[in-house]
Amino acid sequence: MEATVTPWEPVNDVERDLVVATGAGDLQRVMSILASAQLYLPGYRPSASDERQRIVTKERDGVPYVLVFTSPEALHRVIPADGWHPVTLAELVRRTPDGWGVAVDPVTPVGVVIPPDDLKALLPQPAGMAGFVPANDTERLIREALTELAGDVLLDVLVTARVIVPTQALEIDGVPVVAVFTSPDRYDDFLDGLPSPVPTVSMDLVAVLRQWPDEEHRLAVNPGSPIAIVLGGDRVPGLLAHAVELAQRRRPARPPLVVAAFEEEHEPDLPVSDNIADLLRGGG
Repeated sequence: MEATVTPWEPVNDVERDLVVATGAGDLQRVMSILASAQLYLPGYRPSASDERQRIVTKERDGVPYVLVFTSPEALHRVIPADGWHPVTLAELVRRTPDGWGVAVDPVTPVGVVIPPDDLKALLPQPAGMAGFVPANDTERLIREALTELAGDVLLDVLVTARVIVPTQALEIDGVPVVAVFTSPDRYDDFLDGLPSPVPTVSMDLVAVLRQWPDEEHRLAVNPGSPIAIVLGGDRVPGLLAHAVELAQRRRPARPPLVVAAFEEEHEPDLPVSDNIADLLRGGG
């Protein structure tokens, strides 16, 4: 008796957006969605003879294509992998050998095949930032991370950023967003498209993420600028987890054993802080 394959259905914002974009034949929108999405690279437990990560590929017209997916559900429809590794399209492009392409969500209605010649051209390039002048170090680091395809660095910068947040709900392309800006300059640029100014507050991005309304809202960082980044609401827990991991990385190493023993004896007198924003600033 043959196994029944259930029809494919989108399970997150990325896939729902891809359904609309592919249905409209809007390839530019498709690539914009994928460029800011978390993707899932199939993973396998290493064998005793080879501890390297195995990359799953499929040949098409003699060209190898790396398979990557927009959700674990889409992945497991195609490949019986042991698990998956999170990756951005930018990171994947940087790691893909020359002459290889990328196939996103193969065997689904939103499948996209990116040939080798098109792969790097579809992502932000330094030339596209030529006229952009960063207003501060945060914007300089975001620009460098985007042009150098440094996904981990970009996340580090985002979760430690101080941002300007409009106090009024906004919509971009009919979608509710929480818009944040890394400088008054970026906010002023965005105001050109608004009928009237909106009051703002300044706060750590981590504090914004902790008050996230729901998964329907997207995070729009510097919308309308060359360093714009748009992330689905389902990415917020991952960003908060990254903030915690970064705070742990930045903690000083444990002191020598004799000092540790002294701290343990006097532990009730030590100040305690569970504020991630304070930790990211080096406090706590």
